[in-house]
Amino acid sequence: MMGMGEGGGGFNDIMQQAVKIKGAMSASARTDFDARPTFIQNTMFSTTEIKEMREQDFDMRLESAKELKAQGTNFYKEQNYQEAEHTYEKALSVFRYLHNTDENWKNKGVKDETIKYIDFRGDNPDQKKEAEEFQTSCFLNIAQCQLKMKDYVLAGKACEEAIAIDPNNVKAHYRKAIALITPPSSGALEHDMAIKALTTAVAVNPTPAQRQNLSLSPSLSHLLTIFGGICSRVLFCSPFSVLPGRP
Repeated sequence: MMGMGEGGGGFNDIMQQAVKIKGAMSASARTDFDARPTFIQNTMFSTTEIKEMREQDFDMRLESAKELKAQGTNFYKEQNYQEAEHTYEKALSVFRYLHNTDENWKNKGVKDETIKYIDFRGDNPDQKKEAEEFQTSCFLNIAQCQLKMKDYVLAGKACEEAIAIDPNNVKAHYRKAIALITPPSSGALEHDMAIKALTTAVAVNPTPAQRQNLSLSPSLSHLLTIFGGICSRVLFCSPFSVLPGRP
């Protein structure tokens, strides 16, 4: 008689299949969550301290977030880029974060249907302006840290978040271009996208000389030269030569 652990229909095989099915079902329930960059996903795991900051009035809320951001900048100056990035995430999460409405979600698992994406920008135009400026700066700082840690995909996504708030943000377009062209796998598509990003950045507030350059058909190296850095496919200058590598 064949034992439970023998042959293709053994208990272990059944359990492995069950685990696979459960994993697939869990993944299908959180496709929106999984599609978000980690610096947004992480906001669902906020500490009590962060949650209490969200309950403050706008001015106190912004001040608390700025203090966190300053802590991140201190880590950055110490070249502790990972801790800096995490602290910028915390600062951002005072205003923009994922909230799970199911208090028992850690036991049940992550499901899109119980997640709300909160993007608080104040209650009047002045507060909205301050909140957007702060969020943009956090995304830019996250991008800068990711560039330092060579995670170019996340750096690019952070830049895109900043651009979604401020389409004319020069730093965001510039850092996005760097994130596109730096990886060894970067090809023609990434270079074309980088040219588009840099063209947008230069066009925001061009000097007469830049305006004349833009009337040409600029190459990637030409656009980076406009910024003060020279880039080629094989060897390029520091991506922070124009927009200093600081948060």
